[in-house]
Amino acid sequence: MELLGFIALFYIIVWSFVEKLPKLIGKINATP
Repeated sequence: MELLGFIALFYIIVWSFVEKLPKLIGKINATP
């Protein structure tokens, strides 16, 4: 069960990072 919880937590962190990535890239591209 602990392993499943760790995988779920890792998945949530990765997903939130992936969701923020496009905005981050857009911000970098917008800055000259």
